[in-house]
Amino acid sequence: MKKRLFSLMIAAMLLAGTGAATVSYTLSPAEYPIVVNGTAMEFDGAVPMNWEGSTMLPLRAIAEALGVDIQWNEEKRQVEINTVDLEALKDSCVMVYAGSNGKYGTYDRQGSGVLIDYDEILTCWHVVEDKSHYIVKYDDSDADIWVELSDSAEKKDAAVLTPPDRSVKPVKIGDSNEVKVGDTVYIISSPHGEKNVITSGEVLKSAHYTNKIFGMTVEPITETGSSGGAVFNLKGELIGIVEAGDDYETFVVPINYIRAELAA
Repeated sequence: MKKRLFSLMIAAMLLAGTGAATVSYTLSPAEYPIVVNGTAMEFDGAVPMNWEGSTMLPLRAIAEALGVDIQWNEEKRQVEINTVDLEALKDSCVMVYAGSNGKYGTYDRQGSGVLIDYDEILTCWHVVEDKSHYIVKYDDSDADIWVELSDSAEKKDAAVLTPPDRSVKPVKIGDSNEVKVGDTVYIISSPHGEKNVITSGEVLKSAHYTNKIFGMTVEPITETGSSGGAVFNLKGELIGIVEAGDDYETFVVPINYIRAELAA
């Protein structure tokens, strides 16, 4: 990363971890320390400097001290701060299989899913459609966990599975209406049976369709088996699930659409 200098705004608020905790930052113009939740931060080899009334530090030093990923986007000419613990989010994502011919029959359809509550796994309707039995595989195990279909929002290509193990932490739900073209998103899905693969992309389109399933599209980063994959914003909040994709774009069903349909 280039050692660029940027000013830090007084009392700036930054989401930490997966967005669950809030950390406050303050600057003291006199001695130029950066205080995080009351504790002065130490920067190895990067002494704060005062320039025209602002305290300046290399982004590298801030990233190392705060444990976040801070990048300079040359194309957008802006600083991007990533506080998402993607590995932790994988714990709340699953690989989904659907099949027929009884509990021990053939599971010939594969997709992805994400826990939106302790007893709710969200996936795509077309992953489970016309099937009678379903299993999921959690990130830390290859064991087959049988689940039941408990709800569906077929018009939005969404379905909810109920797992017997209700101890896995669900993800935080975001507001898909806040998504803008150009936003960076992360997708955790299981393409071709490879469990919980992390990919990233940029939102290409965003619209509130009434006669189409998808409400936003991102770069073509998904493959077969990714249907139902979790789409997160930079705060680690779920803002949609993968519906389909091709060589040009990936279609995403916004979480607001799904929640409204499930609540109807």
